[in-house]
Amino acid sequence: MTATEGNTRSRELIEKFFEKRYPADVEKRFHLWLISDAGGEGEKEKALEDMWEATPCGSKWDAKGSLQQVRKKLGFPNPAVRPLRRKLAFRVAAVIIPFMVIAGGYILWNDRHTGNFTVQQVAYLEAVAGQRVVLPDNSVAEIKEGTLSYPAHFRGYERRVKLDGDAYFTVTGDASHPFIVEGNFLTVKVTGTQFMVTTDNELARATVSLVEGTVDVMMEGISPVSLSQGSELTYDSSTGDYTVAPLSEALRSREALAEGKLVFSDATLEQMLRAVARVHGLQVAIPSDLGGRTQYNVRFTGTETLEEKLDVLRLVSDGFNYQLIDGVIQIE
Repeated sequence: MTATEGNTRSRELIEKFFEKRYPADVEKRFHLWLISDAGGEGEKEKALEDMWEATPCGSKWDAKGSLQQVRKKLGFPNPAVRPLRRKLAFRVAAVIIPFMVIAGGYILWNDRHTGNFTVQQVAYLEAVAGQRVVLPDNSVAEIKEGTLSYPAHFRGYERRVKLDGDAYFTVTGDASHPFIVEGNFLTVKVTGTQFMVTTDNELARATVSLVEGTVDVMMEGISPVSLSQGSELTYDSSTGDYTVAPLSEALRSREALAEGKLVFSDATLEQMLRAVARVHGLQVAIPSDLGGRTQYNVRFTGTETLEEKLDVLRLVSDGFNYQLIDGVIQIE
């Protein structure tokens, strides 16, 4: 019998076996034959290779890539095996082939859906303060301070970016691919919404202001916190404490948070001071008796400095003094 005839006969037998289920004792005898020397050196191995190439997925890069990844993870040698090791390698392969076909597809899928698929290096870009960036999924990031790092193409299960500073995000909805902003002190996970993230590295503090939709905020050692529309979370990583409070009416827009355009209508002095402080990424300490219940109408265009805004509020109110100490506006 020629080698070609032997390969053909082995292939016919293997194909016949896989066409339907057989009793356990028959399957056992088939497995023993498959890993035995009967049939000639390499005939059954060649038959299996021919069957693989003939399958619809046999010539596809993804399927072969899956098997290559499984071989690597298992420590299994590459297909080019030295002659003295061919018999042992083939016996091992005969046992794990079903596992490799299943696990190979899983590992390839798992890698793609967890962002670990590294067959092709992903290029990362960086945006700086003052830039408005349209991300690969058509989400938009407006960077007020610091930098934003993002991939040229989102791959896998997540849409992940890294922020070191302040930015306003308008996220395109995609429930199957969550959008994740990884900050220095916390991580924000959304599927589609509008929110602002502000970080202060010097004070180890971060704030998430939610204008629209819902977000989950993750902080080290704390269970995820879900924010609803019109709320704000402030986290102090130095103490591990956080607070959630309603977002000021004057801040519930992209124009206010991203551009500093504040419009106050029938607002108290305390409400205006807190909103101004938030826009500049600061906190404010206000005496309980400042301003009372008097209401004001004030508009800021977003071009004013912090000092100019505070001077305007001082003029329209009964007057106050202030100091900026360690990121806190101290009102006197």
